[in-house]
Amino acid sequence: MASRGGAARAASAAATAGPPPDVAMYGPTESSVSLGTKYRTVMEEIQTHRAFGSMTLTILSPWLLFVLAYYAFNALAVGLIIIIFLMVLGHLHHTNGNLPASVLTCGMIGACAVGLRCYYGSVLPIHLLHLRREVENAGANEPASALDHASVVRFTSSSAVDDSMAFGMKILDSGLDTFCVAPIRDNSSSSGGAASASSPVGSPAEFWAVGINCCGNRGDFRCDEGGESAAGGGEIVPAPRDILYSVVGKYFVPSEARHDLFMRAVRAASGIYGVPAGKEPVLVRLDKRSRGDMIVSHWLQLAIVAAILFPIAAAAAAVLA
Repeated sequence: MASRGGAARAASAAATAGPPPDVAMYGPTESSVSLGTKYRTVMEEIQTHRAFGSMTLTILSPWLLFVLAYYAFNALAVGLIIIIFLMVLGHLHHTNGNLPASVLTCGMIGACAVGLRCYYGSVLPIHLLHLRREVENAGANEPASALDHASVVRFTSSSAVDDSMAFGMKILDSGLDTFCVAPIRDNSSSSGGAASASSPVGSPAEFWAVGINCCGNRGDFRCDEGGESAAGGGEIVPAPRDILYSVVGKYFVPSEARHDLFMRAVRAASGIYGVPAGKEPVLVRLDKRSRGDMIVSHWLQLAIVAAILFPIAAAAAAVLA
């Protein structure tokens, strides 16, 4: 009987003691379950951050390609934008539906518009200011061809803006802006038409001062430093030659960079006042600053746009990620 009671007590003790040590060693514990949960959480966060970062770069890719690559590789940059857009759009539409695809489309179209505006308004002028020369003591009656491959021109002290021939153009393409132009002439010519030998009557106006919303319909040219006695000089408005500009780019360009509309205003002024405008007149934004200061100003404009654009792209990416 005693042996039976001892066996019963041993069995009861074994039942309450739990599994043997080897089972406890290899079975799941609370700490191991917690560690696995934390690992999965960390990996999910990493994947979320990767998706967020890649989507932000995708939305910003048109702006980055226009700013960093379009000047040297215009066809390649446009091709990459189209390929990236189609690939990501197809993936989003297949996996997430119409709403994310619509958000991506709007984001990349907006980035394209801002990229075009930054390229023609800041990036192209920066490249030309770096690569082209600055011409000093240019005569207002010299042929415009003398300033080939120039980005900045400084006129002689005898050159001045002819306010009597200023013209302000406002048309449908110009929106709410008035495109102002006025010829830069040699001061040795009298207003009555008695011109010096260097400035014969009827000679073409090869140089024109330009500006936005700074003149009347006729006369009253006060753009930048146009109200001063001498023309001084300034930055030459570049004339984009790429196909993208003529097709769609010009509609996103800042008004002060619309070379095509300034030229229309010059032709209109030439017809109104009977002054030949030359075959390819040079358009100048009057500016006393050095070429280095002009470059810094363009970089500052790019930095401001980037500071605004990046948070907007991040917000859109947060919706898509």
